[in-house]
Amino acid sequence: RAAAFFEAAEALESWEMLAEAREFVTKGIDLCAPEELASASVYARVMARLGQYDEAFRRLAAGGRPALLEVARVVRRYYTPEQKAAFARFLETLTAPDKPPWLTDLAQVAGLAELEARWRNERLLVTAGQPGAEMELQRLISLQNRRGRFSELGAQLEAYWSAHPVRETRDQVLDLAAEAYRSAGDAPAE
Repeated sequence: RAAAFFEAAEALESWEMLAEAREFVTKGIDLCAPEELASASVYARVMARLGQYDEAFRRLAAGGRPALLEVARVVRRYYTPEQKAAFARFLETLTAPDKPPWLTDLAQVAGLAELEARWRNERLLVTAGQPGAEMELQRLISLQNRRGRFSELGAQLEAYWSAHPVRETRDQVLDLAAEAYRSAGDAPAE
């Protein structure tokens, strides 16, 4: 039954009738079983387009994380820089001391590069020496290179080097930091 409401809402959304679509997605989400929340992307999209992403997060937190990616896509596509900054502040209110990786993914999809870089760096420092750290390191390096934030990356890599317990691969991290500083034109830090 929820699917019928979501279909109607999608049609209304395609006609830019977002307030009317909200009525249908709200009825649809009320009828969703917890296992159906992941497929409630139209609900997440309409609510985000109306600026009510906090309500979408509240309703979808139990099992709708895949649908929450729609919120991030809306933020990237439709939001002004001020609205993106407000969304970033909202995401920060959701974080516990141990940020779940999917929040970083939301920041990435939403185009919130500064927040994504900060969270990737934090996770990198916490997971230093663990198997997933190398993938996180590569993601951080790629992101900071795309942003042109070479000095920041150099400092992050030095901090990671200090936290990295595996002696055999530690010096490679310093080489990466020196390369980042070189790209920044910062000879003293290099």
